[in-house]
Amino acid sequence: MKTLTILTLALFIVSNSHADLPTSAEWLGATEAFFDRCEELDPAQAAKYRGHLDALVERSMEPAERAELRRTAEYESSYRTVLDDLGKAPKALVASEGCPTLFELHR
Repeated sequence: MKTLTILTLALFIVSNSHADLPTSAEWLGATEAFFDRCEELDPAQAAKYRGHLDALVERSMEPAERAELRRTAEYESSYRTVLDDLGKAPKALVASEGCPTLFELHR
């Protein structure tokens, strides 16, 4: 079940990044939390994850919009929720399934 949840979250992040839809504070918070957790779990790949996060976010919105969304309660709530949920999942599962899936889907 945890695998499905982690992979579903990865798919949500990537699918929203490729859609021509307005980007939400919730999406930004979830995306940054997921990548932050991946960087924490796999420091050797941190630069790779950071590069993909930067490209994903830059493609989705302008810097001023990012800054504005990061100041919202919705962003903070989404960021904390995803980080907390990923923290409850087995680290090995997130590192072996969630992070590589997020990376591969984003390519």
